[in-house]
Amino acid sequence: MGKTAVAEYVDYATIHGVERIKNSPFAGFKILWLIALCGSLGMITFQVVMLYRKYDSTPVSTSMELKTVEKMRFPKVGICNTNPGQTTRLTS
Repeated sequence: MGKTAVAEYVDYATIHGVERIKNSPFAGFKILWLIALCGSLGMITFQVVMLYRKYDSTPVSTSMELKTVEKMRFPKVGICNTNPGQTTRLTS
């Protein structure tokens, strides 16, 4: 008959440990994969929490000051022609 939704999800999950827990032939391997999967999920949770605490513990202070300038010198701008064609050939 048809697979259940959970069994079908486990077969196509990209978390490889879940598939290996279901499809391992021996109970010892299933327990080993379950421990490995839970351990890795625990480690990633620990790392995310520690990184968030580190991010949250460093305050950021921003201050702005506006200065108005009455007269400002505009910088000289040079326009370079990057076209390798010669204009003398176009006009003749």
